[in-house]
Amino acid sequence: MRTFLFLLLTGFLFSTVQNLNAQDNPKNILDDIANEVNQDSLTSYVLSLQNLGTRYALANNRKDVALWIKSKFESFGYQNVILDSFIMQYNQANYVQYNVICRSDSSYAIDDYLLIGAHHDAITYTTPMDSTPGADDNASGVAGVLETARIMKLHGQDNNIPIHFATWAAEEFGLFGSEYYVVKHSELSSLPSFYFNLDMIGNSNEDNSKIVYEFTGGKDYLAEKAELYANIEPVSSGLSSSSDHYNFFAANVPIFYFREYNFTQYYHSDNDRLEYMEMDFMTEVVKGIAVAMYYEANIIPPIEIEYFVNAGAGDDFVLKWVNHPDADSYMVDVYHENTLLETFETTDDSLYVSNLPLNQEVCINIYGTDTSGLTGRKTHRCLQLNETPAPLVASSNMNLKDIIIQWDGLLPLDASSVVIERKRKTEEEFTVYDEVNVNVGSVEIINHEIGIWDYQLKLKDTEGLVSDPTALAVYSTEVKDDIMVVSGGLGGYMNPDHQDVLSFYEGIMPLKEYHLFDTESEEVYVPILQNVEVLVWNTFSDDNSYFFKHKELIQGFLENGGKVLLFANKPNVHLGAANSAVTDFDFDSWGYNLGVESIIVNNGARLKQIRHSSGISADVDPDKLFFFFYGTLPDVDAIVENENASVVLTYQSLAGASPENNFDNEPIAIKYQNGESSMIVCGVPLYYFKADESKILLKKLMEDEMMVGNPEIKAFENTVGLYPNPIKDEFYIQNKSEFQLKGLVNLTDISGKVVDQFILNLESGSTQQIQINLSPGVYFLSSHNLPVQKKIIVE
Repeated sequence: MRTFLFLLLTGFLFSTVQNLNAQDNPKNILDDIANEVNQDSLTSYVLSLQNLGTRYALANNRKDVALWIKSKFESFGYQNVILDSFIMQYNQANYVQYNVICRSDSSYAIDDYLLIGAHHDAITYTTPMDSTPGADDNASGVAGVLETARIMKLHGQDNNIPIHFATWAAEEFGLFGSEYYVVKHSELSSLPSFYFNLDMIGNSNEDNSKIVYEFTGGKDYLAEKAELYANIEPVSSGLSSSSDHYNFFAANVPIFYFREYNFTQYYHSDNDRLEYMEMDFMTEVVKGIAVAMYYEANIIPPIEIEYFVNAGAGDDFVLKWVNHPDADSYMVDVYHENTLLETFETTDDSLYVSNLPLNQEVCINIYGTDTSGLTGRKTHRCLQLNETPAPLVASSNMNLKDIIIQWDGLLPLDASSVVIERKRKTEEEFTVYDEVNVNVGSVEIINHEIGIWDYQLKLKDTEGLVSDPTALAVYSTEVKDDIMVVSGGLGGYMNPDHQDVLSFYEGIMPLKEYHLFDTESEEVYVPILQNVEVLVWNTFSDDNSYFFKHKELIQGFLENGGKVLLFANKPNVHLGAANSAVTDFDFDSWGYNLGVESIIVNNGARLKQIRHSSGISADVDPDKLFFFFYGTLPDVDAIVENENASVVLTYQSLAGASPENNFDNEPIAIKYQNGESSMIVCGVPLYYFKADESKILLKKLMEDEMMVGNPEIKAFENTVGLYPNPIKDEFYIQNKSEFQLKGLVNLTDISGKVVDQFILNLESGSTQQIQINLSPGVYFLSSHNLPVQKKIIVE
């Protein structure tokens, strides 16, 4: 099978794949762009700007400065150059300022454009109204913009995205020119898709080639591209706010910014003149600028990979990608341990590679190239080669007794079948349930046996090699009326372990069937919540939320009428906040949709009690805290609810006097309700409260707030028969309906007080014996949360 596959693929690709030496560097358009940069031109721009006398933003010649720059753009052949004027207020006076905007003349079918800019004003600390030579700050940046514009007129008329050019007024007074442009074009929804800023690029007095760059939006690859075609050493820096790039950054426009590494000693002085600049260095910087702008305007974006999979022999793989219309061919670099093994060039959309290191990890970079030799952005992937199939990616869907087990993801080419094994959760050994063709993708089991089952799936290839098992769990049930309790992240005030937490919940559960799991060793069981009625999740950790990790599963549970109780410190993190410092939820976020407007960060308040609106409460259990906490919980935040939620529990300090930073009566738990589904978010783990009080409170939350019960048990008058046996203090309940009766049943006296509870589990026509000792009187048997009753008279 593998041999045939090899012959098929190599025969298909042989005529279109070339092996290229790693050192090959064919000449392309970027070489032409870099070579076109002319130092004499740059020198003339700087000298002309310097000789304008002053470029001070308050001087009377500020329009003349802008007109000179406009004339230079026009001398290159640009037809669409304007002075974009605005009013700058300074010292209670108005000054008309002039940005210079040069737009590309080419026609484009898109509205996107790239923008490169630099400020043209200058300042000194002596007599700026008369003289501001401003050669480095910032005639150098303006010269870089002008030279890039000249070169783009020669080589960039057919760019994929147009390039516009700008020089800004009044930067030295507070970035006024770029601010005006950004505000104006924000209102017009016409901001650039990228902005390149140049400010002081002409000094290198330590005879090195370092140039500082700042970037956002993942544009750091432009520094790498510039370095390839210019004798410069880009050095990354954090984002600053002292030049025009900052206004674009604040408007969410991706930016790139070049500024000199060796800051000029003549900054804002009369000696900031051409003779003190390093024009050789500046020429190299502008080469990098022009190359980067052309590259950004014509770049082939990262290639989308369809699959990158083992071919089956342990030393081979198949790579498949989506063709890009701008790519004439594709380059694939293959690496092992950071060593380039081979480079392939192909015009196809797939590649088979063999004779690689056996059972080792290999990595690839794939990128497109065009007819000019311009290479695109690289897509990087790694793959562990293995002659044994990798474990499957599998999941399960459950709807009562109907179970679907499915697998997806990228399969090796020699994948053959899936071996399905299973056992009951209480059993030790797996047995083979089925073996199916891998291509069927799923197995549906109708009327699955009742209970929790462990499954494992193994992928087998055509050689008989078998993958490690993929574990799954399923739960089959007649009716969704169980409770699932999950102990999530650990931590907290006395570092309880999962057993401590689950033992606590086991002791406070109402009379319903329940299942206890922890995320450390039993996370595989979380998906069975699809077949339960209530999910109770207790978690301490706020740095790795297992709850949010299963967001999609929990969302689906809620959409299908599920009920969730989340008891968690730092609930904002468990509802999607990036970290606990993020306290406000965006309008379209998951947390906001569940009713959380924001979190009030604790600033010294201490929690002693949580209280329900009915008056039922639970006090902190001091035995679960270190002695120095004095029976109170610090650092518990409060919750601000929005229109999607209501308050169910409040924060109580029980202090004799009102404590500093009082949180008393602030919401500590809120409830979201949507039809049958509901979710209570509580900002503190219930584990820390007294067990007897927590049991009553949990019952209150489930019964009154979430209406937890079994809708199948609705009409006892017609479905239940009672047969007392007073001699033995027992009676029998018969199911007279055609359906199973299962759920919690209350026995109340004539005053409505619950005197006993028991679980009913009756198939149609069957009878259940109830052992009970009752004093003479009238009692009522009723289904949980429903008013229909059956009278019992004990004489």
